[in-house]
Amino acid sequence: METSYSGDREKSAFLLEAVFFEQWLRFCWIAEESEGCFIRVPEAAACDIEKNFPQLKPLLECLNNSPVDAGLSCEAVLNYGRSQLGDSLDSVLASSIFQTRVTQFHLWLARKGEELENEEISFARWKMLAAMAEDTAAHPL
Repeated sequence: METSYSGDREKSAFLLEAVFFEQWLRFCWIAEESEGCFIRVPEAAACDIEKNFPQLKPLLECLNNSPVDAGLSCEAVLNYGRSQLGDSLDSVLASSIFQTRVTQFHLWLARKGEELENEEISFARWKMLAAMAEDTAAHPL
């Protein structure tokens, strides 16, 4: 089901939210088991996502209980993006808006990863912290 997004910023924001979400899942909900590592989102967190971020439910369903694998996660995000953005996905991925924002996010994650690793954090808070880091990077003191 392709959805209409009005502009490049809106399309980039949509796709960036999916990237944030996928990273949040892999960062916060890894379960180490004898067969390997899996994304295991607790029911309360899944319910919170379904309530507060219903647009991400298809991505949650795709990634929850899956093996931790960057390739599979990337494919899931791209398929989710394509389902909403259709043929414009490639241009969004290549856009300077998206590239800049995803780079800022990964820099933030590299700097704050250890701190975040040891706390259970909601996706809403994750997004807020990442947005604050992005604002700081765009407008340094």
